Amino acid sequence: MKAFRAIKLPVTLAVCLGMALPAPMAQGADTDKPSRQPSLEVTDVSLDAQGTLQGVVVDIHGAPQPAAKVVLVQQKREVGRVQTDQLGRFRVTGLRSGVYMLQSGGQGRFVRAWSDKKAPPNAKPVALMITGDGVVRGQMPLEDFFASDAVIIAGLVAALITIPIVASSHGDSSAASP
Repeated sequence: MKAFRAIKLPVTLAVCLGMALPAPMAQGADTDKPSRQPSLEVTDVSLDAQGTLQGVVVDIHGAPQPAAKVVLVQQKREVGRVQTDQLGRFRVTGLRSGVYMLQSGGQGRFVRAWSDKKAPPNAKPVALMITGDGVVRGQMPLEDFFASDAVIIAGLVAALITIPIVASSHGDSSAASP
């Protein structure tokens, strides 16, 4: 019992210090490094011989979006505006090689258009545009929440706080209960 009393104060202080420090410091992360910003994804697409960009607009489930408006922008200037057919397909003609932004349904996507002869092997013949918001924030399934590290850490912290309190109240027999 004396050994428990000897470690009670250091453990309590370590728990309090861990709760007071910011998470990266408590986890031992290097706080001097700047946070890495996500890079923009640019998809390589090949133009046909007449400079036509072909594409398709689908929703997050892969269903084609008929009559969707598609805007093609290059350097903040609109260079094309088309509407998709019944299968969600569109075509913008008269383009040159370069980086364009496809916009449709509140979404944007960068494509690097290549002339027919200069396209890299990984260039796709059709640009794919996915519309709709597939992200549902704050909707973690209950089983994922209880399997997460946050619940385990919270349980350990609660145990490390509760055990010394309970042990000190049972270990001190001179204190009278009301």
